Amino acid sequence: MIVTNDRPQGGSAFKPGRIELMLNRLGRSNDQLGVLEPMEESDIEGHGLNVSASFTLTFAASHDQA
Repeated sequence: MIVTNDRPQGGSAFKPGRIELMLNRLGRSNDQLGVLEPMEESDIEGHGLNVSASFTLTFAASHDQA
C-alpha cells in the first residue's frame, strides 16, 4: 500500500493495521523528540489552522506494479 498526498507531511504506521498522518502540529510543551520548543501552528488571529488535504491510496502486489 502506498499513501501519497498533496503536501509535505509526517506519518507513521507503528501499530498493525493503522496509519497516522500528521497534518497540523500542536504541542504545548517540549516533547524531547527533536523540536526544542512548543509548537502551535495558528493563523494571525491565533486560531487553529483548517486544512483541506487530498490523499491517494494505491494497492499493489509488488513494488514493480506501483
